[in-house]
This record gives sequence, structure tokens and C-alpha cells, in this order.
Amino acid sequence: MVKRMVLLTAAALTLMVSVCADSEFAPYNSYIYNSESAATPVPNAYLPESIVLGTAAGAGEFSSPEDFFVWNDELIFVSDTGHDRIVVLDASFKTVDIIDELNNSGVPDSLSGPNGIYVTENGEIYVCDTGNSRVLVLDRSGRVIRSLTQPASGDYPQNAGFGAVKVAVNSSGNAYVVVKGVYQGAVVFDKNGKFSGFYGTANVESTLQIVTQAFFKKFMTKEQRKKVPKFVPTEFINLDIADDFVYTCTNDTNLMRLIRKFNPAGKNIANNTGIFGDYDIVWDSTVNASLSSQFVDVAIDKNGYIYALDNTYGKVFIYDENFRQLFIFGIKATTVGALQFPAAIDKLGDRLLVLDKGKNCFFSYAPTDFFACVEKANMLYNQGLYEEAIEPWREVLRYCSNYEPAYNGLGKAMYTQNKYEKAMGYFRAANNRADYSSAFKYYRAGIIQSNFTFIMLAFIALFALICAALMNIKKIVAAGVGLSRRIVPARQRSYIKYPLYNLFHPFEGFEEMRNKEKSSYTVSAGVVAVWFVSQLMAEKATGFIFRAAGGGADMVVMKTLVLFCLWAASNWGLRTFLAGRGKMRDIVSATAYSLIPYTFFSFVYVIVSNFLILEEAMFLNLLLTVGLLWSGLLLIAGMKGVHEYEFGRTIVSILLTALGVLLIVFLAILFYSSLQQVFDLVVTIFSEIKYRA
Repeated sequence: MVKRMVLLTAAALTLMVSVCADSEFAPYNSYIYNSESAATPVPNAYLPESIVLGTAAGAGEFSSPEDFFVWNDELIFVSDTGHDRIVVLDASFKTVDIIDELNNSGVPDSLSGPNGIYVTENGEIYVCDTGNSRVLVLDRSGRVIRSLTQPASGDYPQNAGFGAVKVAVNSSGNAYVVVKGVYQGAVVFDKNGKFSGFYGTANVESTLQIVTQAFFKKFMTKEQRKKVPKFVPTEFINLDIADDFVYTCTNDTNLMRLIRKFNPAGKNIANNTGIFGDYDIVWDSTVNASLSSQFVDVAIDKNGYIYALDNTYGKVFIYDENFRQLFIFGIKATTVGALQFPAAIDKLGDRLLVLDKGKNCFFSYAPTDFFACVEKANMLYNQGLYEEAIEPWREVLRYCSNYEPAYNGLGKAMYTQNKYEKAMGYFRAANNRADYSSAFKYYRAGIIQSNFTFIMLAFIALFALICAALMNIKKIVAAGVGLSRRIVPARQRSYIKYPLYNLFHPFEGFEEMRNKEKSSYTVSAGVVAVWFVSQLMAEKATGFIFRAAGGGADMVVMKTLVLFCLWAASNWGLRTFLAGRGKMRDIVSATAYSLIPYTFFSFVYVIVSNFLILEEAMFLNLLLTVGLLWSGLLLIAGMKGVHEYEFGRTIVSILLTALGVLLIVFLAILFYSSLQQVFDLVVTIFSEIKYRA
């Protein structure tokens, strides 16, 4: 019976390996995040090729392996933690050696829960012998060359112990050891095993919580201070070394610092502009906490590409040498090719190896043609060979038309060839506003240069027209008044007067408007409608360089029409409380008329934004600032005039109105949530009755 079970298990494992190796199946879909932080599907970068089990490799079953290391694309050293040994495999995943008995200066020795492992160019094996609180340096025969133990130096926190979990060694023989519970950075030993200090020390980032706690600690007793949690720097989780630069991964709350790159001086020089890991943060109700990416290992290949292994979601994140995101793939599951408890990652030639301590194996992933194409194009791009990268980038787009880095690459190529209009098109497709602005600067200069005579004549004609209008301003105003009298009925003219009159005579105008009862719902609705159109245009027609990512027409409705109604309702509700005299019609009119300057400057902003570059943004900001200040002044004058408040009470009423708007929104959300819960309860009861019936 036992023999039959063994044969069946072996057959099943063989079938799993063959299915994984021979098919194009992948239990995941690759994707990247675009410039708007939206997940964009792309062709798979790597596909599962084979599963490497200890039994198939001839070493017996692995037991909770914590780490492995690929040496010169020839050997794979596996830290088989549960079996207290190191298994050495060749490139074809066959066992060539097992190190489980050590010779420590003639005395038999052994490993206890080995964890991190690193092998130098000359073949020295550094292994974190965690259970024995040491790092051993071994040769292939198991001879202990030297032992790194807890430093006796006063600089080292003696109460932290020496739970070494990860290690890496640079070209000078300096060993960087990650010790659990040590927050000063990596513990550094020189090539002779002497403690030489800490590396990559991180400072505690000041946050509101830390500042608040520091303030209240001044008023606490000694016993109370002991109970206050301490804030310490985030400790390293793992590290790798490439060209003597140390790459680390940490469990940092600041997602921009999950991966760091330290120079030999210990300074973080990672130039990433975005966050690392998955942008989606999931709430886990079982532990009442949010889950975000937590990298457990990082590996650097010969091209400087960064492979980060995420334990939270079982994914692999690939970044180029400049920390630009290239691919994300993987899934946490029990299926073939998926990860259960990922522990380590490394490269074997062009293949990617991922160790899974939950499945007691590691997976080999083969690169796809799409990855090879992206890799070639991106290498040329990073070397500044933009023109040579044109065809590879076009090949990438033939595979995947929504791969943004390809549009950036083509845009750079067109820019270097002085084809600015084409470059603008590619940068726009990549949502790259900074480079689009640079290309537009030269494109605009070319347009001005080639049409200089026509542009100058147009400016002269416009200047002459303005001068003529100013010289005949009285006639123009009289003509306008006469036209308005013919078009607008006599009864409505006095209502139309105040929106414009109040612009320049706000305190007199709003008070007069209320006293003469010339507030108008119709005129106010017209002003609000124009305001809505201006904001809709700002959403759709603002120049690409200055157009912010918006929420569409629905969001514009919320920010204009709904907000206006909430403001009017809130202010009207506070009228009695503050002894205001304005009617709802007065409040609506005063609020609407105060929006006219902001609306006007919004239209100007939209038009001018299509002709300016990023360096000229101050002019646009000035336009909006003038519009906002003018509208703010009109709102103060309007509330003061229609309610007959003093200035101080006017300011209080405006602040309370804003607070009232927030309160209404909160109650609306609360009501919607409660209604949804009631609906779910009714559905559940109905389903239960139906089931029992």
C-alpha cells in the first residue's frame, strides 16, 4: 500500500512538472500600473517552466527552505532550513552536494535552522546559522573558515541578540548581515570577520502621530511613559549586492521606500518617483488590518533589473535600473505556477527562480518573447540610444498597444530627431506631461518662427481694435444698452443689472439688490449653468500639460450643481440661528453672482493653457488666484448684504455654512450605508424564509 502511494505521488509530481514545462499555461495575468495609477493588462513576462522538488533533485524532500543563491549561473545553493542543511544543485537542478556536517577546526559541528545564504566569487559560502546565533563562512566541503558572532562592541545593542537572517558580501569581502531586532541597519563585518559598524541606518520619519505623542509625553508620569509604544526605524528584511551597491527591501509604511539602493557610503540613492509594490491596498477583515505589498527578497540581474518578491500577494515586481516599473505578475494560490509562501528570488541565466517554502520547492520561470522585446528596447533606451530603440519599441507595441513605456521611448526618439509634433503625440499617449511640455516648447517656437509676420499683423490689428474700442467706449456702452432694451423686457432689465454691477460695487450692490427685492432665480440659474460649463470645459478642454486626471462629467456635477445646492441649503438653515434676514432667493442669487469672476477666469484658463508650457504655469496659477480672490470677496459681500450681518458674523456664517455642507454629506453617506445594510438584511431574511420553505 505504501509503495503504491509513493508511486502515485511520484507520477503526480512528474505530471505536474511536465504540464508546467510543456504548456503556455500561467495561473496569473501580467500587468503594470499606468501614469494614472490604473492597472493595465500586458502580455505575460514569464511563464512557469518547471517545479524543482528536493525528491526529484535527488536530495530528498525540502523542509521549509528559507533562502537560495545562484552562483555564476552554475550552481544553486539551497538553505534547507527544516533539515538543517545546505543542498547544492547544478543548472539542470540535480543534486551535486549536501552540506549537513561541518568541520569547525577539527571539531564536528552542524547547522541549526539555516536561513540566508550568499556565495562569493571565490566560492566561500556565507550562511546565517540562525539557530546558533552566528554567520558561518564555509567551503564546499563543510569546513568552517570563520564565524561571525554577536559583536562585543558597545555600539551594538547587546539585548538584541544575534538572530542573523540574511547576508550579502561585496567585492571587498565586507559582509552585510540583517539581524532580527536590530534597527540601526545592516551589521557589517570586514573580510577578517571584525565588526566595523552599521550600514544604511534609517531615521524615523516624523509623522503627526509621532509629534503628537512627543508633545503629550511631556505631561505623562514616568510609569505612563513606559507604556507608550516606541517608534523605531524599519529594519531590513533582505538585501542583495550588485556592483557594490546594496539593494534592500523593508517593511516600511512609506511605500516609496520599500526598496532602497545604497551607495558605498550608505546613502539611499534610489531615484524612484512612484511607490513600490501593488497600488491596491486590501482590507483583511480577519485581522482587521489593511494589507499592502511586503517584499521578502530582492534580486538584481546583470542588466541592473530589480526583481522584488511580494509575500502578501505572491507576486513578482520587475523594475529597470532607474526603478521604472516594467512588469507585475504572479498570484498567491496552491495551483501549479502560483506561490503559496514565497521566500526568495534569483536569476539563473535568463530564467527566474522563486523559492516557495510553503510548497517546499522552487519554480523556474522562462521569459517570453514579449519580455525579451521589452528588455532589448529598454536597454537601448537607458543607454540613451533612442533612435536605435525605435524598432524594438514598435515591436513592443505590436505585442501590446497599451504598454506606456514604449510610447515614452518612441517619444524620446522623435524628440532627438527634432520631430517635435510626433514626439508630442507619443508623449501624450504615455501621459508624460513633462516631456510633452519640452517638445511643445520647440514645436511652438517653430510655429511662431514660420508664421511670425502673420502673428505680428494679428497682434497689431488686435491692439488697434482695443484702442478704438476704448476711444469709443461711451458709444459702445450706449449701443449695448439700446440693444438690451430691445431684447430684454423692461420688467427683467433691473434683475440683469445686478450680476455685473455687483462685480465692481459688491457691498452696495448686494445690499441694494436685497432691499429692492431684485434677486432672481432665473438669472442665478443662468450664471450657475455657465459656471458648470466652465468647469466641464476645464475637465475636457484644458491643455494636456495642465489637465489633471478628473472623474468625468458626474464628478463635475457633484463639484458644481450639487455643491451649490448644498451651500444654499446650509446657509438658509443657519439664517435663523445667526439672525440673518436673507431669503432663499437672496442667498441663491448672492452665491451665484459671486461665482462670475471665477467662471470668467476659468474660461480664460482653459484657453490660455493650450498655449503655455510647464515653466509658464505661474501665469495660469495667477489667473485662477485672481478669480478665486475676487469671487471670495464677492461671497463675503453677498452674505453680508443679504443677511445684514457685521463683518465678523459674516465670516462666522461662511465657516459654519461650509461645516454644514460637510455635515449634510456625512449624513447622506451614513443614510446610504444604513439603507444598504437594511436592504442586505431584507434579502438575507427573504432567502432564509425561501430556503426553509
